[in-house]
Amino acid sequence: MTRDVTPGGEQAGEDRETRRARERAPGVTRSVEPLLLDPLASTVAAARRHVRLALQELDADELEESAELGVSELVTNALLHARTPFSVGVCVMPSGRVRIGVTDTSGRALRLRRPGTAATTGRGLRLLESVSTAWGVEALPEERGGGKTVWFEPAESMTDAGFAADSWSAEVEGLLEA
Repeated sequence: MTRDVTPGGEQAGEDRETRRARERAPGVTRSVEPLLLDPLASTVAAARRHVRLALQELDADELEESAELGVSELVTNALLHARTPFSVGVCVMPSGRVRIGVTDTSGRALRLRRPGTAATTGRGLRLLESVSTAWGVEALPEERGGGKTVWFEPAESMTDAGFAADSWSAEVEGLLEA
């Protein structure tokens, strides 16, 4: 897992002036207007749509498949665990890599789980790892309301990210038999 201190997302409820200042901050070369969302099930589709449109705007369509899968996982985690309004941000880093971040105001720490074959949840971060070239968590300062941004840099293809279909198929088989 890669950790970074570079801005990877926006604070939910962030005003325009703060967002513009953040966009000019070192470490972000271009960004798309963040999408602010309430913790509702319908927001997963809205987040995917936002990311798809942002990738088009940033001329990075080749990242669409892994980006949509990754943001679906992060938004689902925000819904299930943070349960606060959150934002979805998309930016281009100085390296040229696209970074997608989901920012919430929950103080709950992220946990990487090793679920058993009978578990129906707990695989999201492993899936995120398999569709990205890097990912990490950035704690937000308390003066900004606390919380965190979970970010990832989507791979151009599932193969590039090291997507191990064989290891996942064994887990899926176990789930189907349970």
